[in-house]
Amino acid sequence: MLKNIDFQISSNEQEQKQNEVQLSPLIQRRLDNNLKAFAYFDPSLAQALATHHSLRFSPFITKFKRVSVLNISKGRALYNPIPQKQVDLQINVFCQNPLVFDQTKKHLQDEVEPFPGISLNSLLPHAKLHYEPISKSSENLVILGCGLGLHIKPLLSTAAWKRVLLVEPEMDLLHVSLLSAQWRELLAQVKNSGVNFTIISGRKGSDSIFAIKEWMQHHEITKFHIFRHYDYSMFNGFEFDTLSGRSPFSESLLKYSEELEKESSYEFSQPLAHYFIHNEDNAKVVETYNRKCLSSIFDKNLCAFKKYFPEIYDFSSNYKLSRWQLLSTGKEQFNLFDLERASMFCSEDPHVASSQYFEHYSAHPRIDSLDAREPLHKPSPFIHYDKAKALRALVRDVPDNKETQTKLPYKLPSFIMYGCGLAYQVELLFKRHDIDNFILYEPNVEFFLASLFTIDWNSILEKADERGSKLYLNIGDDGTHMFDDIHQRLQSYGIHILSYTFFYVSYYHHQMHENVLLTREQFKVLLNVGEFFDHAFYNLNHTQDSFSHNHPYMLKYKPKGLSQILKATPVFIIGNGPSLDSSADVIKSYKNKAIIVSVGTSLKALYNLGIKPDFHAEVEQTRATLHWVSQVPDPDWLKSIDLISVNGLHPEVVDMFGDPLFCLKTGEAGACAFSAISDEVKEFSSLLYSYPTVSNCALSYVLALGFRQVYLFGVDLGFVDPKCHHSKHSAYFNSNDKGKELYDYSAHGTGIRVRGNFADNVFTKHEFKFSAEILSKAISEFPDAEIYNTSNGAFIEGTTALQLDQVLLLNENIDKVAMIQNIKAEAYNADTKKIVNKFDQHYKFDNFERQCNEFLSLIDADVESWEEALDFLDKQVDFVKKSSLDVHSLFYYLLRGSCSFCLTYLTHLAYFSDDEALCMQKFEEGKDIWREYVAAARDKVMNDFGEFDRTPLPYPGVGFDSLPALEILKKQKARMDGNGNE
Repeated sequence: MLKNIDFQISSNEQEQKQNEVQLSPLIQRRLDNNLKAFAYFDPSLAQALATHHSLRFSPFITKFKRVSVLNISKGRALYNPIPQKQVDLQINVFCQNPLVFDQTKKHLQDEVEPFPGISLNSLLPHAKLHYEPISKSSENLVILGCGLGLHIKPLLSTAAWKRVLLVEPEMDLLHVSLLSAQWRELLAQVKNSGVNFTIISGRKGSDSIFAIKEWMQHHEITKFHIFRHYDYSMFNGFEFDTLSGRSPFSESLLKYSEELEKESSYEFSQPLAHYFIHNEDNAKVVETYNRKCLSSIFDKNLCAFKKYFPEIYDFSSNYKLSRWQLLSTGKEQFNLFDLERASMFCSEDPHVASSQYFEHYSAHPRIDSLDAREPLHKPSPFIHYDKAKALRALVRDVPDNKETQTKLPYKLPSFIMYGCGLAYQVELLFKRHDIDNFILYEPNVEFFLASLFTIDWNSILEKADERGSKLYLNIGDDGTHMFDDIHQRLQSYGIHILSYTFFYVSYYHHQMHENVLLTREQFKVLLNVGEFFDHAFYNLNHTQDSFSHNHPYMLKYKPKGLSQILKATPVFIIGNGPSLDSSADVIKSYKNKAIIVSVGTSLKALYNLGIKPDFHAEVEQTRATLHWVSQVPDPDWLKSIDLISVNGLHPEVVDMFGDPLFCLKTGEAGACAFSAISDEVKEFSSLLYSYPTVSNCALSYVLALGFRQVYLFGVDLGFVDPKCHHSKHSAYFNSNDKGKELYDYSAHGTGIRVRGNFADNVFTKHEFKFSAEILSKAISEFPDAEIYNTSNGAFIEGTTALQLDQVLLLNENIDKVAMIQNIKAEAYNADTKKIVNKFDQHYKFDNFERQCNEFLSLIDADVESWEEALDFLDKQVDFVKKSSLDVHSLFYYLLRGSCSFCLTYLTHLAYFSDDEALCMQKFEEGKDIWREYVAAARDKVMNDFGEFDRTPLPYPGVGFDSLPALEILKKQKARMDGNGNE
């Protein structure tokens, strides 16, 4: 908590910069002096340090003008803001209780059954045998860890050491110490005193411990004092094994510590001696008192959970802590001890540290800023685009939350806490604040169970019940399902609450940290890819047209014989990524052995490369798709290819191809509205993961159809060179103008770096990153599928990376005509026209108009305070949910997405500042825009239901010089009109 970077540096950016500028000359002089000193002490080490570039750890300046060190990937410091205070205490603990390894001593092994509230005194009853005061006979010292190096010079002064070994596994840290430690003075002291000082750096894992053994053998040593500086599994194990009476050089113990190495934080921690109760008689008294207190708290909490969360009660009542033990470190003082990694959960008193960090957080609360930048979208004449633009402009005009939210408000609509530890901060939160929706993620079951002994959950649950607060406790999930989970929860509250949700991270947990970042990113994408009004409007109209033409729809259940054939048939899904250009020869060589599916804009590239697909996949429902398809100057070629897609595709696009073969798209207006009134539609396959790109649609589609051997070509979703973002043979590049880009693709934001399929990293944009994540989810639904990714782009979890020269198909050539005929005959229902009649008879536009007018009256309500704003928002969310009860109205299907989007912006406007009057003023302006939106949507449905989308261009101000396929069709039609016999 106290090592989080936001706690370490000044919250005033200007002040932080001044601190850095002020200390920079001093740090540079120290670096120069220390490097010179090392050049005399060890020239080869000096050379290595001088040329070293840090990768994992970096120096920084704390708010108290101290040099410290940061773990770059975690965003956490290795020390508290004043490192010297921690180091002074650490040295004092060592001097009072110096730990000794003595190879000649007979070891007494400890076998103790731990219990909640046990002390280290009881857990390690023979530990005192391994502490030995420093005396004149103390000759050897092993220092485990350098870090900032502030401890090394004082340690050398604690005795007349003859031999000192410093082991630092991370070269980064030894390098950083050149900026903070007094190496010049230290090495001069070493030279003058004649001590044999050895530095071993860069040896990790068990090799770091072997370095100690080699040093012992070289100097013929059997005994030495041990000073462990920070949390590293090998060092922790060495200390704990010594105290437990086991040999720290045991190969089995070293192997065990090595397996835990990835959990090492390298963060400063006190030696275990610090956590003993230093009076054996007092230790027993404290243990007895603490156990009684813990038992009383636990029993009350269990009764509360039995009442409010019976599932948690069931597993908590008989669960015993195993890896993590709740330790007594003093009267009513507790910490968690990791028996496997031999480390404390918190190097300070967790209660004190939690309180300090919560105070800091309360003064600098974390809330995600709403991204109000205008996104790049198609120039569609949509109501949503117009009103969303107005709302974004309004939000951009108000100060950012970070500038105006100076403290954590008393009233909290939504609060998500990642990790609880011993949960002292949870207790503080509920004592000081009124919370409507509280979500807790605690990946470690034992942490949560320990909190049942330490805080008053009973009062928290009772208070929440009295106030009508909603609590959701997710225990044991490291966040793998966080997005889906929170999304489901927030849908019941209203997704808009995300724009005023506070986030609190209690401690660092690697997997949870990754999932927290991913989830927050996914929610930002979600707010912009949801089904807004115009999308739902045209989805319904296009779907209705599709049914009226008896277009085939895939059935959920296919004949077993067909499924077996498809399982054994390879499929090539071909995207328009830059790696398509190098894949053409491989695709051509196997074109008769695999079903070929082109994806979106790859169609023109494949035409130019002389590759004809068997199916073409599209997913975008605007008319802009017609512009891309029409770049192929051969309408007969297009007509010979069958189309696969989800409901809602533009009818003019459908007409360009052979037989259209549809699926439903789960959750969208057309799928929901028609499924609600037709048993036939309920029998159709529905794709859950067909978004956000057409590659997602294509893969989900072929898997749903029954194919299980899939090869991805050109599905890059990323690029080694941002200028090479699609195939050079596609319509993204002008073949008549030396391959010039159709438009500046970097406007999409292509600077994100992600893991590559073959390269270490590639560039991508948010939509592609999200697409890769959704592809992984789709693949996970089909564990028997084999997905090979030949694309030189982003890595997709669940696929096998396959170089082009490794592609090998051993099956016979496919009779594609017969297979496709068989698929159409057995896997689809083409009798869909009757569904339209049911739709027309069931849905009443008068009902829709009435609900719109009722909703508008809610928007017209006066709002003059934050409390009234919350009530205003809640009533609208409640209205939208209940609107689905009118089964004859389309209100719910058409406006639910727009409601989530607009209420998100209204929520932001209501709470962007501590100034309530200013918030209400801006909120009122937002309300006016929202009112106009709903009124315009009502009128659009009443006047224009049934029309098709009319998007004029692929992108704003960007079009093609010509549309060859359409122009050819136009000429053919003119010829036919001029000859009545044709």
